[in-house]
Amino acid sequence: MESLALVVSILVLICFFSGPLGFFLTSRLITGATSHPVAFVARRTLVVINGLLGTMVSGFFLFGPIPLFLRIISLASLGLNIWALDREFGSHIYSYIQKHLRNKNA
Repeated sequence: MESLALVVSILVLICFFSGPLGFFLTSRLITGATSHPVAFVARRTLVVINGLLGTMVSGFFLFGPIPLFLRIISLASLGLNIWALDREFGSHIYSYIQKHLRNKNA
């Protein structure tokens, strides 16, 4: 039983920290510090692994029979992971949403 609790705790921690970690890895401070090509590739690899793992675990928690508080955490984590991946690879989702919001307000 202790091993099951350990697995669930690890999954919750992945869900809880993957969003902020991905957001931190795509910040201007870290992006500017990785000017060397090896560091750049390593940072991008970490962003992709973190984003995919966090998105999968968050999706697992969103569609499973769990309490509301963990669903809210997983929804926030899913949003931050998608935002971090979008920041890293071109901001296409952000510009699409921004363009459509400007058209609705005009």
